[in-house]
Amino acid sequence: ERDGGGRLYPGHIPTSPLQKALLAAGSAFVALADPYRHDMVAVLGETTGCLVLPNLRDKMRNDPEGSRILQERPRIRLSTLDVEGLRRLPDGTLGREYLRFLEDNKVSPDTRMPAKFVDDEELAYVIQRYREVHDLMHTLLGMPTNMLGEVVVKWFEAIQTGLPMCVLGAAFGPVRLSAR
Repeated sequence: ERDGGGRLYPGHIPTSPLQKALLAAGSAFVALADPYRHDMVAVLGETTGCLVLPNLRDKMRNDPEGSRILQERPRIRLSTLDVEGLRRLPDGTLGREYLRFLEDNKVSPDTRMPAKFVDDEELAYVIQRYREVHDLMHTLLGMPTNMLGEVVVKWFEAIQTGLPMCVLGAAFGPVRLSAR
């Protein structure tokens, strides 16, 4: 339900199809020039994902665990992680390696930008969840946060999600790789 300003959820910025297209083009240009501009990568994901996000949501709805996630809407935040519990897990377990990845790379799930340009509250959660599991993908794949690692993760995410932003990152990210 929209508030007086047309907002569907906190932080939502209603946009027309033309505005979305302009945001997509501008964010794609900036993200290609500087792939570490996470804000532009986030905008690109939101403005190009409108045709794919419903499919991701439907896959979640049709899976018991995915359905529960959509109903409960848990967030992956430092405040929701049992950091000390993860630290006590044996080396090689997903939880222990995820915490190690966060600490070694000085990253946090808390820094993921909230969705703004998705015109459906449930789909905004789906893209937010995708963002919050990104570092888990790095952990699962054993990929660092350098350009090669990001390209590999984007290929994996493109295959798993079909999100245009992931496909674009996988296809055009190698342009940013050096010959070394």
